[in-house]
Amino acid sequence: MNDHLQASVADVYAIGDAISKKQPALTPVVQFEARYLFNSLEQGWQQPIVYPLVATGVFSFPQVAQAGIIPEDSTAYQIERHNFQDGLRGGQNDLDNCLKLVFDKENHLVGAAEISDHAIDDLNYYLPLMALKLHKADLQDKAIGIFPTMGANSINLLH
Repeated sequence: MNDHLQASVADVYAIGDAISKKQPALTPVVQFEARYLFNSLEQGWQQPIVYPLVATGVFSFPQVAQAGIIPEDSTAYQIERHNFQDGLRGGQNDLDNCLKLVFDKENHLVGAAEISDHAIDDLNYYLPLMALKLHKADLQDKAIGIFPTMGANSINLLH
């Protein structure tokens, strides 16, 4: 497959599990490929496919989720680790949790990984912040979350 999802045979295209790619074989990734292929064929798009940031999660107890850069070497990144032991999560007995936020040298959120009862919802909050490449100071000045909610913890960590 080339970067237009086209096979070496004319007029043959593929998406999903039929192609080899770095992105995970997840339903939302296949939906993205289907939209791209439809627009390429019906709208005449000429640009190659460029995959967006993809989050992954495991619906277990506790949940595990991650997106973006999760480096082993922290020299190029600032890594913040957080535990939610109090507040709403503590009251719901979500005590076995850990969140890792990864910021680049310019303080853009570039990665997040979490294990908690609400990890998947939390990562869905962080995903657009990473995709838009917002600066941490922008996040601090432009959002105050509803309290008390699970999401308020996520927003407050960026302040």
